[in-house]
Parts: sequence; C-alpha cells; structure tokens
Amino acid sequence: ADAETKAINADKSLTTAKRNEKLQEVATKKTEGERAIDAPTADDADKVAAAKNDALNKINNVHTAGDLNSVKQAA
Repeated sequence: ADAETKAINADKSLTTAKRNEKLQEVATKKTEGERAIDAPTADDADKVAAAKNDALNKINNVHTAGDLNSVKQAA
C-alpha cells in the first residue's frame, strides 16, 4: 500500500480530487485485505497467503496514470 500511495502522490497527471479518490481506495482495499487475513476463515497458511495476494493485487491495480494531455486539451 505504501508503494502504491507513493506512486499516486508522485503522479502529476492526476487532479487533487482524483488523487484523493485513489488514495482513499488504496486505504479501503488495505483495510479489506487486513480483515480478510484476520478473518476466522483464514485458518491455515495457504488461506492467509491467498488473502494477502488478493489484497496486494487489488491495491496494486488502484493507480492508473492520468492523461495530462487530455486534461490540457479539456482546459
């Protein structure tokens, strides 16, 4: 989540509103992942690893680079 947050914050093609939206999404997905890992159904190492990998995939797919040229054209 830290790496994804840094990538979002460094992306100058995102508006402040879009950046904040993506940062909130990362935080939400991190919390959901932590809950899945701590869930009673994660009762063995394979299930914990699967929950972790699922959370990582969801978190790592939050950041998509904005299109600064489109923003400039629209302005």
